[in-house]
Amino acid sequence: MSVSETSLLEVDLENDDHHVVLLDGSNWFVNPRDLPTIARWVPAEEIIVECCVDNTLFPYKLTNKEQDVTVLAMKIS
Repeated sequence: MSVSETSLLEVDLENDDHHVVLLDGSNWFVNPRDLPTIARWVPAEEIIVECCVDNTLFPYKLTNKEQDVTVLAMKIS
C-alpha cells in the first residue's frame, strides 16, 4: 500500500478481533487499545490506510469512512 489508499473491509471481525483484513488482501494487527472501536466495524465499509510516522509500533492509521473513526495498526502481510 502506498501512503494513502482506500480499500473495503473484507472480513467479519468477530472471529479474530485483533486483525483486520482488507479487500486488497492486506492483513493488519490493530492496537489493542482500539479494539472497542473496530468491534463496531462491519464488512464492506470503506477503510482509508495512511502512514502515521509519529508511532513506530503501529505506523499506520486505518480510518473507517462510514463511521468516521481511526485506529492505529501495523501491517502483517
